[in-house]
Parts: sequence; structure tokens; C-alpha cells
Amino acid sequence: MKKSNNAFYVFVLGLLIIAGGITSCGSGSDEEAEPTISSISPSTVTTGDEITISGTNLSNASVAIDFTTQTVTSNSSTSLKMRVLGSSFQLGSADVVVTNSVGSATSSINIAAYGVVINSILPATVGVGDEITVTGK
Repeated sequence: MKKSNNAFYVFVLGLLIIAGGITSCGSGSDEEAEPTISSISPSTVTTGDEITISGTNLSNASVAIDFTTQTVTSNSSTSLKMRVLGSSFQLGSADVVVTNSVGSATSSINIAAYGVVINSILPATVGVGDEITVTGK
């Protein structure tokens, strides 16, 4: 009888080893997780500016700014680079949403202008018909 009990224990031990191997296969680091955003640089942009989004789980992620899909020019698991595309942004704060197959992360940036930045208007005081000079990009 002793041999039969040993065979049973070897069989159960084998099942436990196999079951442990099967459950540990799915817990590897290759699994995708929700993205996170730790920073966006620069934080104030105009249309056409390049921005860098830093965070985690950014590989294969897409980006939208105020619901306008952006084209990612380069990415890694911790960084995305893109140019701000779109002409209908409202001035001020804009939501940035990074999405992958698991979930999404939201942050914000400031939209300065629609691709135009005014540095100065001279003279500061004018009358009707006076000439002014506007400088910027």
C-alpha cells in the first residue's frame, strides 16, 4: 500500500507544479497597463508646437487634445512626442487624453493662440487712423 500512496502524492505534487506554472504565465511584465501622465512639456503651446508627454505605459498609445486626435511622431513606454494639430482649439486650458488598450489618462495644457503669438503692440496708446506695429510669431 505504501507504493500506491507515494504515487498519489507524486501525482498531486505534479499537478500543483503544473498549475503553479500555468497561473504564473499570465503575471509577466509584458502585460499592458493603464497609461499615466507625469508631465507635459511645454505646458503652454500653440498649434504646430512639438510637445513631449512623459509617464508610464505609453507604448502603442494614442493622444487627443480636446477631442482632436493627434499624430504621435515617436514613442516609448515612458515618452510620447507629437506636434499640436488643430485649428479649432479654444484659448486657455485644453484636456490631453492618452489612451491605450487598457485605459486612459488625462492631463491638461494651455493653448496660447491659434499658431499666433503677439509679443507687443506699439504704440500703447493710439487714436483713430494712427498706425500700429504688431510683433510676434
